[in-house]
Amino acid sequence: MGKIFENLYLILGIGVVLAVVIMLFPDTGYAPPYGTLNGVLQWSHVFFGITWIGLLYYFNFVQIPTMPNIPAELKPGVSKYIAPNALFYFRWGAAFTVLTGLILAWLYDELIPALTLQESARLIGILEQPTAALGNIPVGRKRSGAGASASDAEEPQRGFKLLAIRQRPLR
Repeated sequence: MGKIFENLYLILGIGVVLAVVIMLFPDTGYAPPYGTLNGVLQWSHVFFGITWIGLLYYFNFVQIPTMPNIPAELKPGVSKYIAPNALFYFRWGAAFTVLTGLILAWLYDELIPALTLQESARLIGILEQPTAALGNIPVGRKRSGAGASASDAEEPQRGFKLLAIRQRPLR
């Protein structure tokens, strides 16, 4: 049993399979009322949303306040290995949350009313529009390789400053 919990991908796969099996059995009480596709999209939307917001909490309440306390020789371990992986899942969690939300709104015939802020779907439209717009803000990265120039190495990452707010730990 211990070997199963040592493999993250195995645990995630087992969790997804069990969730789908529970959802597909009509006698469990978890069968989706609007069909299987709708149920899978709803569960996916919730899963990706939890991933996205969970990593947001990790960055804001764990990593950012802890970084000033980490010795200088250990900081590259966080910035080169942990942060890029966490940011990868953060970005894709956000993207798939928005994508599955848009698909669900379309299936419920609420996409156009939500995006045009009609009264029947104004709340979801107010929440969706800024979220979708944030996905279009460039997040500056240093270029390396054949396309990089000498000024790229010296230029600060301006795009990241649009999204990042300096966080200070509460004292």
